[in-house]
Amino acid sequence: MYGAAFWDFERLLKKLRRDRRPCYDFAMLQKRTFRIAEIYVPVKRKKTLDPAKVEQIAESIIEVGQTTPIRLRADKDRFVLLEGLHRLEALRALGEDNVEGYLVQARMH
Repeated sequence: MYGAAFWDFERLLKKLRRDRRPCYDFAMLQKRTFRIAEIYVPVKRKKTLDPAKVEQIAESIIEVGQTTPIRLRADKDRFVLLEGLHRLEALRALGEDNVEGYLVQARMH
């Protein structure tokens, strides 16, 4: 009834639960537009910023637009960036006010 990809995903979720790592409830993904000013980037993530990569992504966004949404989680009155630092910074460098993203709900197992 289910394909191999489904069972690989189930094995991954079981491993995350067993290791007590946060996993994301992928069934709850909600793609929407977020204001860049309301997104908090954790300090550890900021340290991984590569300006050359930001420039390359900015050029791609100019040509084809944002093709891959970032991932965020809600945190009181702001959103915390989980994935997509270079995309976010490329859009910020281009003077954009908004970014397309998925709102995920992190939970511990």
